[in-house]
Amino acid sequence: MPMVWRCPNCERQNTDIAKLCAGCGATINVQNTPPPNYTPPPNYTPPPNYTPPPTYVQPPSYQNPPPNQNPPPNVYQLTPGSKSVGLTLVLSVLIAGLGHFYLGLFWRGIVILIVAIILGVFSVLSFGIGLIVALPFFIWSVYDAYKKCKYYNEYLSRTGRPPW
Repeated sequence: MPMVWRCPNCERQNTDIAKLCAGCGATINVQNTPPPNYTPPPNYTPPPNYTPPPTYVQPPSYQNPPPNQNPPPNVYQLTPGSKSVGLTLVLSVLIAGLGHFYLGLFWRGIVILIVAIILGVFSVLSFGIGLIVALPFFIWSVYDAYKKCKYYNEYLSRTGRPPW
């Protein structure tokens, strides 16, 4: 362990391997003698070479704690600013793209709404044959709003700010 020396100019402590004072930059004249006020403790003998014991015995204070008999209730806490998954699904079912508007994905919501209107008109004009395309699109738009809401809440809880 290096010894600590005081600079004679600024009284800052420096190690014995320092050539210059860290405080004032003065040259330190370090000799291999202890400082003038040093007195060794009485009956001091240096410790022998330490070797660790062959096996480590864990002290009783470091034992594993007993299992908790009454664990805390698993309470789901929303991060402030998080979006409701249920409300997102209800809005998406009512009007395609409305769940995306609620999440702040305005352009995605507009595109989904326009495509849903076009598919709805096509379904009416084709006497229901357009439902073959419109129904999977509607299901996808609801599922996409659900996924985006889950991602929004997870990102918000992880970083503390919304993803978009």
